[in-house]
Amino acid sequence: MTSGGLFSKDKLCPFTHRILITCNEFNINIPVFYGDDIPSQIRDANKGGTWPVFQPPGSAGLLKDSAVIVEYIIDNSDADASHYNSDDKIIKLLDEFILCISKIIRAGHSGIQMDCRKKVDIVLLEIQKILKSSGGPFLAGEKFTQADAHITPFLYRLPFFKEFRNHIPALLLEDTAIIKWVDSCTNRESFRRIAPKRNLVRAFYAEKAQLGKPMKIGQLHHSGFRGMLQELIKRTDRFSNAKDPGDEFLKKTRDLCYILFRSIILHAKFENLLLYPAMEIANVNPELTREAEKQHHHECEKMNHLLSQFDHAISLPKDDRISELVELAEKCKTIKKAFIEHLEFEEKHFMPVLAGLELPEHIKLLKGAYNMCKEERPYLIGILAAFINGVEVISLIDSLLIAIHPNSDDWYDLISAIHKSVSTDQWNAITRRYEDSIPTSLLIAPVSQWHMDYSAWAAAIDADLPVSKLEIPPCKTS
Repeated sequence: MTSGGLFSKDKLCPFTHRILITCNEFNINIPVFYGDDIPSQIRDANKGGTWPVFQPPGSAGLLKDSAVIVEYIIDNSDADASHYNSDDKIIKLLDEFILCISKIIRAGHSGIQMDCRKKVDIVLLEIQKILKSSGGPFLAGEKFTQADAHITPFLYRLPFFKEFRNHIPALLLEDTAIIKWVDSCTNRESFRRIAPKRNLVRAFYAEKAQLGKPMKIGQLHHSGFRGMLQELIKRTDRFSNAKDPGDEFLKKTRDLCYILFRSIILHAKFENLLLYPAMEIANVNPELTREAEKQHHHECEKMNHLLSQFDHAISLPKDDRISELVELAEKCKTIKKAFIEHLEFEEKHFMPVLAGLELPEHIKLLKGAYNMCKEERPYLIGILAAFINGVEVISLIDSLLIAIHPNSDDWYDLISAIHKSVSTDQWNAITRRYEDSIPTSLLIAPVSQWHMDYSAWAAAIDADLPVSKLEIPPCKTS
């Protein structure tokens, strides 16, 4: 087959990749032109049209559909392509899958998204039947065909469609035949040769998402706070038994308390300076933000008092501090109850509004949050990561990658802090998912003895940004 010309607007285009997979399967080389390299006569011929387009050799006309272009390549191949052809019904089924995913991502109505998710489940059941009938790993058994090439670029992108990932069909997670099919297709050499780097795909879809509300940073922080509060109560419960656990245990408990409070102060600072003004723009009842701000300052007084009481207890001889420790345990339970009520107040009144903000406003808030983290040192992000589950750590890193470029010093500082905090299993899951964005020096899984403990974290935070008293800046809307 004599080479023609393929013209594509973007190197990340999945439809272009669909064509190139077929070319690689048949060892066909065709010139590919992207973006500004597309000749003006091709642009003029395709004005208002979709990309990619293909100009067959010796022809002035253009083929303007990726499936049609693939058919042309198959029909004009010098090799026997009979083994590669697929039933039109299977191609149509796969197109339905792609269309439903597209609607889930772009639909502005939850009802439409729900209907499309149901259709995705139905399509996957049909794919499951085909795979079981063929024996896999591909739709035609051992043979990789036109149908597999048709869907492979989209299977590769599924993890980066954030709206879809929040409602992943069970079959994609649990069915061994489908899992093997996805992996076999995306690991196929004909695709691997042209597969884009994952960090580029992630950045592309984060930037292009129209309705992807992936910024769950508020819930993630809340999850971390709940985990830290639970650990604090677990430790201070030992005080309630009227037993002195020793200076080292008491000091580490105090340092955990200090880290928790520094995290909450930073969170409150973000809310006062960035979140509440955004709520005001969204016409949230100003009384709600004023009430939340009052809660912040009331809790701030309690936090400072509790830290002073910890310091006082540590300074006392062991025989004289039992009653002080019992009182500390009760005060920690009281402050936990107040914090939880505050978190629930925010989740009830602010989270739904936050979820409804447009994407640019979300990104603005995220960038503001991480700019504050840079000021307070990245340690707090790492510590929070240690207190939330594996799935939520992944969401936390997703939000980081929306706000921060993966090749920046800020990214390195934050991901290093997470590396020092999370468990070995958590880090292995992170590196599997984000291997393209993790610096080589951090790909080695951490072990527990490398982790900084509460006291080391507290000392590092205080050394970088010492404070004599916890304070929250006043709200911009005040």
